[in-house]
Amino acid sequence: MDCNGGVMAFRIHNIWVRGVAASVLVLIPATTVFAQYTITTLAVSTASVGIGLQNGIAADGSGNVYVPGSAPESVVLKVNSSGSSVVVGSTQPNAPFPGCGMAATTIGMTDLGGVAFDTSGNLYVAQSGNGPVLLVSGGIASCLDGGKYIGAVGIATDNMGDVWISLGINGNVVYKLPASGGQVTVAGTLNTFGCTGGLLSDPQGLAVDTGGNLFIADQRCNVVWKVAPAGTMTVAAGNGTPGFSGDGGPATSASLNQPWSVAVDGKGTLYIADWGNLRVRMVKNGLIDTVAGNGLPGYTGDGGPAKSAELAGPWGIAVGAGGQIYFTDQGKFSAVIRQLTPVPAITEVDNAFSNIPNSPIQSGSWVAIKGANLSNTSPGRGWNANENFPTSMDGTSVTINGKTAFVYSISPGQVNVQAPTDSTLGPVSVVVTNNGVSSAPATATYQSNSPALLQWGGGQYPYALITNGSAFVGNPAVIPNTVSAHAGDSLTLWVTGLGPTNPPVPAGQQPATFPAIATMPAVTAGGQNVTVLGGVLRYAGLYQVNVQLPVSLPAGDLPLKIIQGSFQSPDGVLINIQ
Repeated sequence: MDCNGGVMAFRIHNIWVRGVAASVLVLIPATTVFAQYTITTLAVSTASVGIGLQNGIAADGSGNVYVPGSAPESVVLKVNSSGSSVVVGSTQPNAPFPGCGMAATTIGMTDLGGVAFDTSGNLYVAQSGNGPVLLVSGGIASCLDGGKYIGAVGIATDNMGDVWISLGINGNVVYKLPASGGQVTVAGTLNTFGCTGGLLSDPQGLAVDTGGNLFIADQRCNVVWKVAPAGTMTVAAGNGTPGFSGDGGPATSASLNQPWSVAVDGKGTLYIADWGNLRVRMVKNGLIDTVAGNGLPGYTGDGGPAKSAELAGPWGIAVGAGGQIYFTDQGKFSAVIRQLTPVPAITEVDNAFSNIPNSPIQSGSWVAIKGANLSNTSPGRGWNANENFPTSMDGTSVTINGKTAFVYSISPGQVNVQAPTDSTLGPVSVVVTNNGVSSAPATATYQSNSPALLQWGGGQYPYALITNGSAFVGNPAVIPNTVSAHAGDSLTLWVTGLGPTNPPVPAGQQPATFPAIATMPAVTAGGQNVTVLGGVLRYAGLYQVNVQLPVSLPAGDLPLKIIQGSFQSPDGVLINIQ
C-alpha cells in the first residue's frame, strides 16, 4: 500500500502484482540452448500412395502436412496421423494439363517441387517437371501469373502476401512476386552459375521469416543464403566446402553437404535439410547444431532421440504450429515423412531473485526454470496476479519433488513457478511437461529458507520504494526514474524465500489478507543492522518487508543483505546511499 493505504500495481516476471509500478526482472537464458527432439514416422509410402522427393512439404496450423506424392499420378497429399488424401491432382492418367481454372483434384501435373501456404490459406505448388506454378484456392487450381514460371523447384510466401520462386539448376535465379504485382529478381542471374557476387548454383528450397528475410538452400554452393528485405545477400550457414563440421559453433564456419531445403519458425530459428550429410540441422542465434540424424544411411531410431536416428536422405522440411519439424526422408532405405517433436530440456533451476544459476530454492518460493522447449507460447505470457496461480498454462506444467508447482509465467526458454508446499529438504527433482512431453529430471536443492531480494532488471540494485510512496529507490546514474536512498529512510523491499506466515497461506493461493511473516528476517546494509519495521505476504510467494535504514550509513553503494534463519540472500546486491 502507499502512504494513504491505496493499492498500486507493478509488473514482475510479466505478471501484475499489487504494490509498485514498473517492469522488472525478466530472466532469460544466458547462453544459446539447442532444442532436443524425439523422432517418429508420420507416414510411409505404400504400393498405391508414394511420398515424393524434392523440397516440397508444408504444414498448416491444424496438424496437417502437405507433400508431393503419387497415387499413382503426381498429386499433392494431405497427411496427418489419420492417413492421407489427395488435395491437388488427379489419380487418373491423362488428366487435363495444365488444368488452369479447373477443380484441383481433376488436373494432371508433372513432377513436383515445393509447396507453400499463404496467410489466407491458399496453396502454391511448384512443378519442377516443366509445369507452371499452381495457386489452389477454394478447390480451384489456377496458373500463377498466367503459367509464366515453368519448372520452378522452390516456393515460399511471406506475411505481406508476396510469393518467392526458385528455378533451381534450370535458371539459377530466385524471383519475388510482390503482392502489388510485378516481378523482382532477388538473387542470382538467369542461367548463370556461381557462388559469389550474388550468383547461385542450383537454388532449391526457400523460406521467409517474419522479418521478411529470405533463406535459400543452394545445393551446389553448399550454403544457405540470406537475402534481407533491402536486398543485401549474405551467408546464413555453410562455408562453401562440402562436408560435415561445425556443430556448436558459428553457422557460417560449418560445412554443409548439398542442403536441399530450409524452413524457419516464428522465433527466427532456421532448419536445414542437410541432404548429403543425412542430417537435419538448426541455426539459432548464429550457431549451428544437428537436431536429427547420426550421419549413417538407414531408417532407424523411431521413438528415441532424433540425433541418434539413421536417415535415408532429408529433402523437404517444414515447421508445424506446435514446434514440430516435418521432413521427407527418402532414399535407398525409406520413403517416409518423419516428425521431430521438441523435448523440454532444463539447463538450470534458480531462486527467481538470486541471479545465480542453480541457486537453492524453498517450498513456496519463486523459482525460475531455464532451458529450451519449455513452452510453445512465444514470446511468452504471465498470469493475472489477481487470481490464484494455475497448475498449468498453455499446456506447460511443472513438478518439484513429484508435487505440482504453480505456474505464473511461461516462454520457450523460461518457466517461472511458485514451488509447492513441501517439508522436504535437500536434493529434489524438477520436471517440466510441455503439452504431454516431459523433460528429463533436473536437480534442485530445497532449503528451509532461501531469501533473495527482487532487483531492478535482475541487476545489482534492489527494487525498493520509499515507504511513503514518493519515489522508487535504485541508482539514478544507472536506473532512470529512480532516486538514491538516504540514511534514516524508511523503505519497502520485495523478497522471496522467507518461509511461513501467520496464518499460513498454501502455495499457489493469493492471500485474502496480508498475513505477517511468522519469523521476521534480519536485514543489514553496509554491515550495519537495519531496523525491520514489519513484513507481510503481499502476493503468492512474494513478501513485503518494511525497514528503516540506520542514520549512520555512509554514502555510496553498500552491500544489502536479508537473513532468515541460517541463510542469507546472495552477494552482489547493493543499495545506493546519497
